[in-house]
Amino acid sequence: DCLCQALPELVVEFCVDTTLLGISLNPDVFEMRFLDPSPANRQDNLLFREAESQFLRMANFEKGGSSRYKVSKVELINNGSLNKRYEAKKTAFCKEGKSMDEDYVFHGTTDEFIKKIAKEGFKIGGVDVPKRVGNAFGTGVYTAQDPMTAMQYSKGSGKKVLLAQVLKG
Repeated sequence: DCLCQALPELVVEFCVDTTLLGISLNPDVFEMRFLDPSPANRQDNLLFREAESQFLRMANFEKGGSSRYKVSKVELINNGSLNKRYEAKKTAFCKEGKSMDEDYVFHGTTDEFIKKIAKEGFKIGGVDVPKRVGNAFGTGVYTAQDPMTAMQYSKGSGKKVLLAQVLKG
């Protein structure tokens, strides 16, 4: 599937295991904060568990049912401008009678680019910004449904990957 629009939502930090969201459509809103996974903070706990579940489910799927990773932190991205752009694309799809199927994908990059993506959204290498990595499958933003693939591109990010909601189209 072609991923027509992507909304970076969460930065998932992971480590090797040895043993309902309110979003803003206000373009002036931009925040990144670590989620509190304690049961006392129900909303943060739910978001943390959603990111953790997606990460572990897909990591386990790729490794045949067992993963040596655990999620240690999840950072929420709330960017009103990007949220508004994503919702506008969904509305356009609806008006055009296109499928509004959504999914989650992982994107691996450096810490510097995680912050840029969180603030400005995904940019197409070779089109919107200089190309950083090859383009074996053509020009575009490369994502994966499994975090293991994305982790290969997370060099220098302290074992972090972006988890993005995508609108297929």
